[in-house]
Amino acid sequence: MFFNLLRAGLWEKEVRLLSFEGGEFYEIIRIAEEQSVVGLIAAGIEHVTDVKPSKAEVLKIIGQTMQLEKRNMAMNRFIAQTVEKMRDADIYTLLVKGQGVARCYERPLWRACGDVDFFLNDENYEKAKALLVPYIKSVIKILIYSE
Repeated sequence: MFFNLLRAGLWEKEVRLLSFEGGEFYEIIRIAEEQSVVGLIAAGIEHVTDVKPSKAEVLKIIGQTMQLEKRNMAMNRFIAQTVEKMRDADIYTLLVKGQGVARCYERPLWRACGDVDFFLNDENYEKAKALLVPYIKSVIKILIYSE
């Protein structure tokens, strides 16, 4: 069932879950969390044609998907601000992997976000390091003091 839902979420295709038994969906959610594919499973549920999870199960995955959207929106703002700072400092970069690839998804905000990967040539790497390392050190200080 997990892989059927995953495929349905990836390709926005109808899926049948012939023997959906109570409680199994919570295991699917657990695996989806573990594999960072909650959004894809949520999208897959929308395409189930024969049986549906309980209201409680659906609400659980909807809540997780809404949190995922918020994290992605925050990450996208962070990336935009960082790229703008880099461009202002005459540093040119490309966003790769992760958030860059997410834009190819049917629902980019439903893809798990993680770290940010930039592609830089040697010169731009050194300039980016000089620009960003002091910022990172200040963020780390804030985190240490707030704990």
